[in-house]
Amino acid sequence: MYKVLLVDDEPKIIQGLQRLIEWEDYGMEVVGTVQSASEAMTIMKSRTIHVLITDIKMPDVDGLQLIEWSKSFNRLIKCVILSGHANFPLVKEAAVLGIENYLLKPVNREELSDTLIGICCKIERDLSEQTQLRNDAVILRNNIINRWLVNRIRRQELEQRADLLNIKFDSSYIIVSLIKILYKDSDTDRDRDLVQYAAENICSERATGAVTVCDPYGHIVCIFPADSEDTAIQIQSVLKDCSESITDYLKRDLFITIGTRERELHDVHLSYKRALHLMDYSLVMPMNTIMDDAEQSPQKNIIPINIDYTQLQSCLINGNDAGVLTFIEETISELSRAGGVSPSLVQNVTIEIAHHLLSYTHKLDPDHAFQMKNQGSLVAELQQQQNMDEIRLWLSSLAQTAFQVAHLRGGNMNPIIKRMLDYVDRHYMENISLKTISHTFNVNAAYMGQQFIKAMNDTFSNYLNIKRIEKAKELIMTTDLPLQEIAIRVGYHNQSYFNNMFKKHTGVYPTKYKITARGFLAIEK
Repeated sequence: MYKVLLVDDEPKIIQGLQRLIEWEDYGMEVVGTVQSASEAMTIMKSRTIHVLITDIKMPDVDGLQLIEWSKSFNRLIKCVILSGHANFPLVKEAAVLGIENYLLKPVNREELSDTLIGICCKIERDLSEQTQLRNDAVILRNNIINRWLVNRIRRQELEQRADLLNIKFDSSYIIVSLIKILYKDSDTDRDRDLVQYAAENICSERATGAVTVCDPYGHIVCIFPADSEDTAIQIQSVLKDCSESITDYLKRDLFITIGTRERELHDVHLSYKRALHLMDYSLVMPMNTIMDDAEQSPQKNIIPINIDYTQLQSCLINGNDAGVLTFIEETISELSRAGGVSPSLVQNVTIEIAHHLLSYTHKLDPDHAFQMKNQGSLVAELQQQQNMDEIRLWLSSLAQTAFQVAHLRGGNMNPIIKRMLDYVDRHYMENISLKTISHTFNVNAAYMGQQFIKAMNDTFSNYLNIKRIEKAKELIMTTDLPLQEIAIRVGYHNQSYFNNMFKKHTGVYPTKYKITARGFLAIEK
């Protein structure tokens, strides 16, 4: 609702204006009615007023003086003058100040209505322009800060931009902290955006003096000035306050890391890189932990774990599906129970198990979509898992896919299904469907669909989408093609549909997948 203030030294005029129209119909609310300019000024000092409707002749301060003061106080306020008689010199003087209309008493309903409609349009346009200006400023600020974090901005440009954006650090040290929000499985993309926006605002309010931004990985970044080693204790306290507020208000758990102390403004990337490295420990440490680089790293106390991968290989060769799942369950459980386990060990063990599954299915079916995974795509998918339970489920899902390939290539598959799979391997990028394939094979589409579900335990359309998404992931990892071109190459000519299908099958949109899959390589360089 736009806020309206009515000013007239005649109470009957104010009462008449309030009853003359339904203010809500114009998205407006009369929040104040006063009989003098001084009372109006007091109200405008304490709250935002969008529309001022004032009498031109009043004791002490007249309407023109009130409008002039209001414009100096809030240049976007819209003003309307009321007068008992036409006075051309006053109209001319008011026009110079910038008014929306000059209404004669008694006020005509239609003229007031037309005036308010015009005012609404102007306010909306002003708000839109202001929002765009703020958005542009935020985009510019975030771009500069993110370039600063990864050391992709020249020192001179950084210093110039820092002054422009009022980013000033006169302290002895600088420290980067990262806050990772652990979302719920039920969170939609909109839920996550709203939670992240609210969490970033909480951090900005609590971490006074710090520069706050969101990085491409979805972390909230707080860049703290630090005057001494004792400042680390204060930073811990601030981050604990942020954590408790986000947990209380937003009902989401967190994992927080604190990077190294750096002396030079231009070395912030070193602190950021360390904080990113520590973020890997979110896999193995409790939620709502604040992990400081200054503390002893769990990596120094690693307990050796011996994993017998020959047991996994034996279960795969002998077709012991239950044994494979048991191996995954027991291995992840052992990692969870062991003390001092590092994230790199968890990732290495997880990738090793995944490679055994891929190697096994590769021998059975070198062309299957499951084989299109490579080191980068596996790591990218692994990094989407937030804890050990999610890693267990991810590995179990890979194993189930491997079982499916093994069963299908066991020699007793329906010949029609074999032909369909071969056809999809060669034509997935084309506009194919169960209907088009049925015409090609001269077989009833309904029958083919039933047989496909029976053999694959999946629908043909879903299998085709999985095939296409796996091919898309390969192209994302191995080429620099634009996502729109990748979508076309794997059979999607509608970019929005491609994005939604990719999100459905991977849990993230293509852009986020590309950042995660390829970004970790850039950090390691």
